[in-house]
Amino acid sequence: GGTISLRRALRSGESLPALGELVVTTPMPTAMPLRNERESRWDGDLDPDAPPWAASLDRLMLSPRGEIAALVRCVLLAAAASSPAALRTALGRYALLLRHAVEARAAGIPIDRRMIRRFTADAPEQLLLWEMLPVVQGGPSLPLDDLERVEALRAAIDLSDPDPKAATLARLLTDGAPTLVFVNAVATVPYLRDRLLDLAPAWITGARAGWRHIQVPREQVFDWFRPGAPEVSPWILLSSDVAAEGLDLQRAARVVHYDLPWTTMRLAQREGRSRRLGGHHPEVEVITLRPPPWLERRLRIGATLQRKSLLGRRVGLEGDDSPWRWRHDLAAKWAATPGECGTAAMAGEREEMLVGLLVGDGDHATRPVALAVIDTNGGWNESAAAVRSFLQRIDVGSASALSEVAQDRWRECIFPFARTLLRRATESAWAGGPQTSESRALIARAQTVVRQAGRARDGAALRRAEALLRFAARGHTAGEELLVAELLTTTDHDLAEKELGPLTAGAELGNLTIRVLGAIAVVPH
Repeated sequence: GGTISLRRALRSGESLPALGELVVTTPMPTAMPLRNERESRWDGDLDPDAPPWAASLDRLMLSPRGEIAALVRCVLLAAAASSPAALRTALGRYALLLRHAVEARAAGIPIDRRMIRRFTADAPEQLLLWEMLPVVQGGPSLPLDDLERVEALRAAIDLSDPDPKAATLARLLTDGAPTLVFVNAVATVPYLRDRLLDLAPAWITGARAGWRHIQVPREQVFDWFRPGAPEVSPWILLSSDVAAEGLDLQRAARVVHYDLPWTTMRLAQREGRSRRLGGHHPEVEVITLRPPPWLERRLRIGATLQRKSLLGRRVGLEGDDSPWRWRHDLAAKWAATPGECGTAAMAGEREEMLVGLLVGDGDHATRPVALAVIDTNGGWNESAAAVRSFLQRIDVGSASALSEVAQDRWRECIFPFARTLLRRATESAWAGGPQTSESRALIARAQTVVRQAGRARDGAALRRAEALLRFAARGHTAGEELLVAELLTTTDHDLAEKELGPLTAGAELGNLTIRVLGAIAVVPH
């Protein structure tokens, strides 16, 4: 947009739309310790069936509103996945909430979601979901009958009972390697400290730190795991995620994800405490304790992390085949080479072309840049290996302008690849995702409404019904999934009257265009 220097624009306070498409990427430092990853299941807990206490949790009503009950149950299950102490603490918070509700009801004070969300204090990432719930006047009532069941379940938890997850951790730590152990629930830290007392672990939570049962200043605990720490220092650090950001704990040769967080960024932050420049070890072992199958089916935390880990690659920001990475590599490779206007031609062994195409709707991109090596027959190869091989074959110092006749010939060769990109874009919306059973049910309802509007020859109703069908058929965000569930509870008449407005935007992919962002043609020697 005419701005030569981003730094100058930022200092002047200019509004710069180009920043919306700016990606900052740097290569991984070569001195970074390698990552040696392995997974471990809990010892003796591979039984596909849930334990008896899980059935007791299922009998809790939690809330007459399904979405609130689901969130509260998720908090309890996540606590159970961490430790019996964490579950006991979470049940205690829920019991306290119920007792508050009893007192509030007696005083005529309504309970709303603000009071309920305090219950989830240990799970800040999950609180994002609360913002999607409406604030209901009069508040969602709490099932006070749960109080007796909760107190009975909490009293039945014996912290001295055998714990297969803690036993697995103890077995992993027998080799004496300096280790950081990260947990989600604060209550799990002292629980593990007591279980591992023979190994003399250090520990830290948001408010306290120590060694064994002795409280120690936080900085002293961190110093034990920083470069230059005395060899006689404690070699196990049990930590909540308070130590997951901004610290150099490079003495550690191993990071254990005792609990899985809800975000991949949190995983990376934990591992980054040890995998840093100047680390003590050429590689850092990363161990993830996966929940048993019955708990994973309920929480789906592993599946959620797997899906989130692919988001960067899905939009072209990560991986060896990232177009943004290739832009960086191209710029570095030819930084000292004089530029040529138009399409560049370079000398090489065979006639071929590297082309970058962008699928867009007007001025807006709907897909990341697609790179491919094109041959003279219109065939193409999009793999990272093909692009890397192309860059290695060409003679960087031989750049010249490509003739208009050659450009016309290559344009014909690019057409098949361009048509394929357009077909891909048309077949799946940018925000699309796998359909759920609820969205499929809404599609069936919407098709009925479309047929009814068509038989009535009602143009306005038909327009609304078709918009509803487009919305139902595409992928949905978490907030839109709540709307899908709400729409399924309405009658056909109310569904036909529903105006979705801007929610259907983006579902239509008409007027898509292909733009050539750059091309390098190879002219044989």
